[in-house]
Amino acid sequence: MLTVDQAPQRVGGIAAVSYNFDLRIEPWGDGYRCRAASALAGEAVAPFDAPFAEGAVATFWAGLAGANVDQLEEYGATLFDALFVQEVGASFQRALALAQQQGASLRIRLNLTDAPALAHLPWEYLYDHRQGRFLAQSLQTPIVRYLDLSGPVKSLAVRPPLRVLVVIAHPPDAPPLDVVREWANIQQALQPLIDQGQIELEQLPQGTLAALQDRLRSNPVHVVHFIGHGAFDDVAQDGLLLFENEQGASRFVGGERLGALLRNHLPVRLVVLNSCAGARAAVTDAFAGVAQTLVRQGIPAVIAMQYEITDRASRHFSQEFYASLADGLAVDAALTEARVALFTRDHETEWGLPVLYLRAADGRIFDMGASTTQGGTITVTPQPQWHTIGSLWLGAGVVGFVLLIGLAYFLLSAWPIVRATLAVMGTALAFIIGLLGLREDRTLFPHLSQWVGATPWMQGALGTLLVLGVGLWVGVALPRIQCGPPGCPPPGVRYFAIGPWENLTPGTSPFEGVWTQGTRRTLYEKLESIPGWQGIAQDSIEVAGGVGCYLDLWIEGGFQKIETVQLSATVAARGCRHQQTIDVRAAIDEARPGVELQILELQNQLTEAILTALGVNVTPAMRETIRNTPTGDARALFLNNMAATTLDQGGDLDTAELLLRQAIEQDPAYASPHNNLARLHYLRNDFPAALAEHQQAIQLSPDNALYHFNLGLTYERMNDLAGAVAAYRTAVLLDPAYARAFNNLGFTYLLIGELKQATEALERGLALAPDLPALHKNLGRVDLAQGDPEEAIAELQRAIDLSPDGFYPEALFYLAQAQHDAGQIEMACTTLRDYLALAVEDDPERSDKANVWQDEWACP
Repeated sequence: MLTVDQAPQRVGGIAAVSYNFDLRIEPWGDGYRCRAASALAGEAVAPFDAPFAEGAVATFWAGLAGANVDQLEEYGATLFDALFVQEVGASFQRALALAQQQGASLRIRLNLTDAPALAHLPWEYLYDHRQGRFLAQSLQTPIVRYLDLSGPVKSLAVRPPLRVLVVIAHPPDAPPLDVVREWANIQQALQPLIDQGQIELEQLPQGTLAALQDRLRSNPVHVVHFIGHGAFDDVAQDGLLLFENEQGASRFVGGERLGALLRNHLPVRLVVLNSCAGARAAVTDAFAGVAQTLVRQGIPAVIAMQYEITDRASRHFSQEFYASLADGLAVDAALTEARVALFTRDHETEWGLPVLYLRAADGRIFDMGASTTQGGTITVTPQPQWHTIGSLWLGAGVVGFVLLIGLAYFLLSAWPIVRATLAVMGTALAFIIGLLGLREDRTLFPHLSQWVGATPWMQGALGTLLVLGVGLWVGVALPRIQCGPPGCPPPGVRYFAIGPWENLTPGTSPFEGVWTQGTRRTLYEKLESIPGWQGIAQDSIEVAGGVGCYLDLWIEGGFQKIETVQLSATVAARGCRHQQTIDVRAAIDEARPGVELQILELQNQLTEAILTALGVNVTPAMRETIRNTPTGDARALFLNNMAATTLDQGGDLDTAELLLRQAIEQDPAYASPHNNLARLHYLRNDFPAALAEHQQAIQLSPDNALYHFNLGLTYERMNDLAGAVAAYRTAVLLDPAYARAFNNLGFTYLLIGELKQATEALERGLALAPDLPALHKNLGRVDLAQGDPEEAIAELQRAIDLSPDGFYPEALFYLAQAQHDAGQIEMACTTLRDYLALAVEDDPERSDKANVWQDEWACP
């Protein structure tokens, strides 16, 4: 459909006249072709060859956060050259030239209805290298994803303010979402528009569909802004948003269900989805994503983020987009203004994440004038009937499928019969609930039953599922139930497991707590070294589940300190074959030096005591095997863990050093003791010695991100900032999810004056750990160094709010400086007084500087 805006006015200097340039990509032979149509240049057709392999596109999205403008230009130019070729390219250039002569814009409407497999390409980053610009950043060439559905969409007359309803869904059983922060972010972004009476902002008190429906009935709402978790059902190929149910638990809601609610309230003209994967489309159906489905349901425009967006970028996006919308711009022009705002505020990649799905032909969904009323109609469609025979075959297939799933769970998870039965019941229940949840199209299953009833081969397949499920349960599962997951033990073999161990003496030292857990594993290894004894892995779900009938021995015990160090064990030969309990003990004199090594002897005694109590003749060969198990590397692990516990608990450093050197002697190739020795020297302020141990640990384990991070800390204390940067960069390369390493890298960049690199590192850290106070504090310091005290105030206040009890003297110090630079002298003096009250906990140099400021600022 070829359309042009008729009103030749301009809004704030922006042309309101716009022409549409429609691009429809459709299958053609073994590939695709592109059809172009416009009122200015007519129609054209050209082949379209996707310029990227599937893996290359996935790599692009995965590396977007670390990409630079040059990389985006190269990628966008490649896609541009593939799209605008031959007649289509010539048609675009003619249409663009004619639009520019008339002072009009050329809206690029991309229609992928027939080519959903191409929806994941980064269309919003199309780059015209001839004119040196991204198309989506120019008001002359906004990009929208257009769905040419039946029925015209007219603009809604609106008298300001524009009413925005924010829906924040945060069920407690879902990944955590900081509701206070999300609400504060959008409030902060829109506060100037609220103060001017252009925007009316409201938060839905509860993130349920029922609460949303009640609110929409009470007063008109123009925009629904959803903040929450999004998901994509790869099985059903459908997009989902996570709402709450009436009990507060999670409820996944598809686009059809949400659209059915919103379409009955005509003032709702725009939905904004700020959720991860909220804009993702299925490969087989262009309407499967939430955004596309909402447009199909009648919403004129939907904006959704292709991937997660950072807090700062989200604030800047909301501020500019809603301001432009309130000024009367078309929705695509408002989005373009928001993209430019993001790009110019150093969000070099995130400007392309918002995707606009449009049903309105000209992009005008609001007419900022008089008010309007709402209304609507409901169409009732006759429902198809279920096919009796087809329904029976469907039921048989479902039963067979559930039996096979339950059998797999039993064989792989190895639960006894009661747990296997519960697994079958739980799987069946989950399957039924899943079917009900997918039945948003009430005609699906009746049609399916009719198809099965008329398709003999499908009846045979479903019957085979049932026969296979019943047969495997009778022939495979039932014989295994009586002997448990390992099967019945062969003659002369004992199955044993070691259950949880406890520290039975209150007030014991960290050493003794380590002994308790270390002894559990050591006993397991010693007993399994005896011929004829086979252990069930101590961390397996069989042990976590308790005693099974297949076990000959279930051993429980713990560490107990009376007057000497003792280890006690309860040997419980419980289960289906034995019912007896034997208590055994072994002890050493704690007063002797080197008790940490003597604990190994204590474990040998305890193992022999268990065997003797069970009537086993402990031969000299057995005793030698027991004493040589575990090997030296396991002893080193034991000693290193005890030393690490000492450092973590603030214990005696000399004792910790002795343990670590004994661990290195036991296993010279073990890197962790060297890392802990470096920590110990760091605590002693012996940085050259710490540096030597760091280098030794990294030499033994070069791929350990923690070791490189700790090396960076030592370089910082030695004032070798270049070395610190190199160490932190290596840490984040080895572990891209290491938020603290990104924080320290950004801080070090700040110290050397590389502010752009500092911002990039800190924002990547915030994407991983948004509640880490140090990241906000350091980002505030970068804003301060860049001459942006307003942003600095927001970040520094956030750091203080996230700190335990709001105790963060360093953040208070820089907050006072930011408030002073912003002209908020009275607030700066108040903050400075708060800081000085806590200055005893902070750096003396900052404390002295704060006293100087107090005099210079003439604080009362």
